[in-house]
Amino acid sequence: MAPLPAVSSLPAVTSRPAGPDLLRTIAAGTAASVGTAFLRSLVRHVAEALDAEIAFAAEVEPGGWDEAIVLAAHGRDGVELAEGQRFPLRGTPCELAGDSDVVTIPSGTQEAFPRDGFVARHGLDGYLAIVVRGSDGARLGYLGVMAAHPLVAGEEEVAVLRIFAARRRRDRAPPPRGRAARPRARGRRLARPPRVDRGRGAPQDRPQPAR
Repeated sequence: MAPLPAVSSLPAVTSRPAGPDLLRTIAAGTAASVGTAFLRSLVRHVAEALDAEIAFAAEVEPGGWDEAIVLAAHGRDGVELAEGQRFPLRGTPCELAGDSDVVTIPSGTQEAFPRDGFVARHGLDGYLAIVVRGSDGARLGYLGVMAAHPLVAGEEEVAVLRIFAARRRRDRAPPPRGRAARPRARGRRLARPPRVDRGRGAPQDRPQPAR
């Protein structure tokens, strides 16, 4: 397969929102959303802004880049991915995101990945992926965009999409550690919670009886 073009070498795009305009378009559509609602809104606005057949957010199983799980997707003209759908990454353009934070294939995706049935079935030509990393630097997943026509993403567009990919990382960050509020017992004392064996990091099988 021929080397993929570098993002920095791509020409500017003027036929659709770009740079600040793209930022405002997506920000306006996702400002009030969080969690899954944010992802659904994000992929819809990205697909519409880039005039793509489908945009989707996917999570990858920890410790590898072998299988993806669709978290949210927005497609048109019958190009669909169901939420919760799993698919192998091997032999697809998504596989390249395991080695690069930004993957751009302006055209020729079918020729480069002839074994990808989804790409062939829908005649998809252009591909773009932005990797989402955790606070520890681990790859959590990616935002993917696919079009039936050449998909040319300029540096400004890629920078905007990385901003929203970073927001996805923040949305999934665990809450800060702290002592959770304990329920108050009325009329009697609650049983103590299971004792944790600090040596093994696992709770005992049986909780301590109430006193």
